[in-house]
Amino acid sequence: MAREIIETENENLPAEMDTGHNAYEAYGAQAVNRTIVGQILKFAKGFWKAGQDNVDVDPDIKLIVDMRTLTIGWQKWENERPVDNFMGLVSERYQPPRRDTLGDKQEDVEWEKDSNGKPRDPWQRSNMVLLREVGTAGDDEGRYTFITSSIGGMNAVGLMAQRYGRKIREDDQALPVIELDTSSYKHHDRRIGDVYTPVLRIVGWATVEDIDDATNTAKTMVPEDVKTLPPKKAEPPRKAAPSKASTKVDPKAKKKTKF
Repeated sequence: MAREIIETENENLPAEMDTGHNAYEAYGAQAVNRTIVGQILKFAKGFWKAGQDNVDVDPDIKLIVDMRTLTIGWQKWENERPVDNFMGLVSERYQPPRRDTLGDKQEDVEWEKDSNGKPRDPWQRSNMVLLREVGTAGDDEGRYTFITSSIGGMNAVGLMAQRYGRKIREDDQALPVIELDTSSYKHHDRRIGDVYTPVLRIVGWATVEDIDDATNTAKTMVPEDVKTLPPKKAEPPRKAAPSKASTKVDPKAKKKTKF
């Protein structure tokens, strides 16, 4: 009987799923925060967009990041939308499975193509977290789900997580209030040009209670201490221009002859 139960359990796991996880763990990994709350917040080509219609996000918007909902792992994408995932909470020290356990290998299925016409792996490493707009309350407005699979996006989340980790050592009820910003750098391939990356700039700290009702957060939030902001990179000193007086030659001066 026990053998039958084990065989049945393994048969119901997703194809090529690591059988070291039991059925409950497999289900939990997919179910945690699977539902998109509010509008999807995304960063594309230097612009912040929201919702299915890719509406421009107000540049002055302030958002409370519910770090308790930060999940990491793998998301499967079809037609520019997430359709499946293996993700878990950072707070529970979730460890994503290996890519080769997820199936959908290129030799088995036809991958969609990216904007450059190259096959794109449907499974992408992703970070996802829920946000609340400052000044809103309830479930009908001001709710966002930020999803990112880009290196720049995950770096931005990682930097925010570091600051948050230090903050909760002194206040475990704190949540970061952020502004959305943009940075860029020159790609080494000149044909690509400027590469834009998202910036999640912490401007203050709210509390977990503000996630449900943030109508008064603007008045009660604790401003971010400027001392904790990363220092600006010093510009290299400019070379002093040579003095014209030191290099000017007097045409009347006689040239000395050495004997």
